[in-house]
Amino acid sequence: MVRGVIQDRNNKSRKHIVHSTMNKAITSPIPQNILNDLETTLNGMKDSQTLQEKYNFLEKELININKSSAKNEVKNKLGEETLKLMKERKEMLYKRKDNKQNIANIRERRYHYNKRLSIAKVATDFYKNLYTETDRTTPEEEEKVKIPCILESEVTQAIKSQKSGKAPGDDKISNELLKQSLPAITKYVTLLFNEIIETEQIPIQWTKSTIILLHKKGDKNEINNYRPISLKSNIYKVFSKITLRRISKHLEENQPREQAGFPMIILPSTIFLL
Repeated sequence: MVRGVIQDRNNKSRKHIVHSTMNKAITSPIPQNILNDLETTLNGMKDSQTLQEKYNFLEKELININKSSAKNEVKNKLGEETLKLMKERKEMLYKRKDNKQNIANIRERRYHYNKRLSIAKVATDFYKNLYTETDRTTPEEEEKVKIPCILESEVTQAIKSQKSGKAPGDDKISNELLKQSLPAITKYVTLLFNEIIETEQIPIQWTKSTIILLHKKGDKNEINNYRPISLKSNIYKVFSKITLRRISKHLEENQPREQAGFPMIILPSTIFLL
């Protein structure tokens, strides 16, 4: 039943209203009692657990906080009838994404692909081969340097400096959520980061990313005419930022005098050393 019609000449899409609350950035502060419960729960991490198990535990708790906070925020702003209508619309538009279009057909060399799984495989293989290192020369063995432990202050600073409004990875853990979870998560994120350095292992989640293809120009069916954007875990980005700052500081301290007048080389934020 239509209760009324509002005509709006603005053609701007409003599909974001019905998007999953998991994709929304938290804008209201997380209640202190929830943060206290989070810290207590994270304190249940056991030393006997593997790095992967500890990371899964942290990720799960943050996702739960994200879900409950986002839902409570929506409920506090909207009435029951409005929420019901939004749910119905969300079910109808579930697969539609704001400002995104599915690629119906893609061409690689002489072959055409029009099935979603085939297109995804073509894109994955194309960029995998594009960025695969071809130089297999074994580097000379160098003396290992003792890496100082990551401090809680470094983790806090890195999280606070993360930009808001950025798309999260598959875990949907936004920078806003990480910032508002401070200081409850600081100790445990620091412990995980130090274990990563010590064991030289990383969570399986960090080896995966969601690739979004943006059309640059030319034939939309040609895979070469797309620019890939990788959505990575924000926790991974925090670790990368700490690593980058340490490397930048080391390079600056060891820079020769004759190079003092030249700017520092800008390193990528997604640096991977392990």
